[in-house]
Amino acid sequence: MKQSLSLAYRSLKTAVESSRWLQMALLGVTWAVCQVVVDRTGLPLPGGVLGLFVLIAALLGGWISPSWIKRGANSLIDHLALFFIPAMVAFVSHPEFFGWLGVKFIVAVLVGTLSVMVGTALVVDLAFRFVRGMNQTLPVSSVKPLGRLPVSNPQLLAVYVKQSRSAMRGASFRARGLSLESGLE
Repeated sequence: MKQSLSLAYRSLKTAVESSRWLQMALLGVTWAVCQVVVDRTGLPLPGGVLGLFVLIAALLGGWISPSWIKRGANSLIDHLALFFIPAMVAFVSHPEFFGWLGVKFIVAVLVGTLSVMVGTALVVDLAFRFVRGMNQTLPVSSVKPLGRLPVSNPQLLAVYVKQSRSAMRGASFRARGLSLESGLE
């Protein structure tokens, strides 16, 4: 009997550790049980907070392993924004939003979002055109022909090559409509 319980425990442990869905279900069942306890006893705290305390006690007491809830908790945290969307809370709290008022509200949100996105796109486009126009107006005459290099002084050669490279880079970027900041340094 003891061996069969040990085998069942190991099977359950393996299943829970390998399944994100079972881990989320375990967290959900913990929350639901704690919510029922709060409702029945009248404790002045939410069921989720009691569930947090129960999970902390279970982890510290060694009754459950952190690997039993880690993947499920990470999955819930990855999608945390879906649980705290204020618009969703407003819809659930106010049933009148499920009528024409809700339709008007959704239209207003969509129009507002669309106008912000279009306005942002126009400003970015204008900024790129402004920068491109500034780069095309810079004189290209700063490019010096390589010609004969002063190889007698290595320090002077390094400065000359660096200046020539940056001048050529600037000219080729301006010809393509790009800025000097986007070039290789």
